[in-house]
Amino acid sequence: MKTTYRYTCFLLFVAVAMTACLNNDRTTVVLPTGTVSHNVIPDELRDVITDHIPVYEGNEIPNISGYYLADNVVSLYCSDEESGGYSPGKSFADEYSYFGEITSRGLIYEYMEREGSAYYSSNLVQVMGDGNNFTAYYVTEGNTDLDDDGIEETWSKVSTILSGTITADGIRNWKKAIIMVDKIDPLNKLMEVNVYRVFEESDGIAERISPWTAPERRHAPGDASGEEEKLPSKASINQ
Repeated sequence: MKTTYRYTCFLLFVAVAMTACLNNDRTTVVLPTGTVSHNVIPDELRDVITDHIPVYEGNEIPNISGYYLADNVVSLYCSDEESGGYSPGKSFADEYSYFGEITSRGLIYEYMEREGSAYYSSNLVQVMGDGNNFTAYYVTEGNTDLDDDGIEETWSKVSTILSGTITADGIRNWKKAIIMVDKIDPLNKLMEVNVYRVFEESDGIAERISPWTAPERRHAPGDASGEEEKLPSKASINQ
C-alpha cells in the first residue's frame, strides 16, 4: 500500500507532525540565483547527495510553470536506511504539484503540493537551470508540538530539492530530495541532521495535467470562478 512520505520522513512514528512542520511558523530562506548554497545542501553532503539526484546550477532557467502528477513515486535512496529510512522501491502516495510563473530573479512565488491527504504550499521557490534541466528548491523552518502541551516541542530546518528535465509532456527524470539541515529534537523523533532521502518517479515522468486544487483551496491559481475542483484521477487524465 502506498504511503505519504511527507508524513513519515521526519517523524519515524509520529506521522502527522510533518504537515505541521511545513505549515507552522514557516520561514523561507531566500538565496541568490545561480547557486545552491550550503544553506540548502550542507557542504559535507554536496558530493554524496549529487550521486543520487542531479543538482543543476545556472541562470538558464526553463519554463516549468504548470501542473504535474507524479503517480509512481518510490524511494530511491535513504542515507539512514539502516536506522529508520526506507528501502529502495518503497511506494508512496501520488504527488500533485503546481509551479507559478518564474520571475526574472528565478523565483516562484506560488507553489503547491498534495501527497495523499497532506496539502501544503510554499511562498517562495528558487529555480536554477541549464537548458531544459532544472533544480527547484525551498528551505523551511517549523515547530511541531509533539505532546500538545508545548513541553516537548521540536524545531527543524529542512531543504526540499526537486530536479528534472522539462518537456512538453511533463517533468522527465523527476527526482526529489529532502535533507534535515538542523533541528531541536528533545525526544529524538526527527531524522538526524544531515540525513537525506531521495525519491523518484519510477515510470520516468511526472505528467502535465489540467489545473487542480486541494479541498483546502476554494479555486485553482488563476481561476477566479471560486468553484472547487477535485484533483484529477489517473483515469480522467488519460481520457
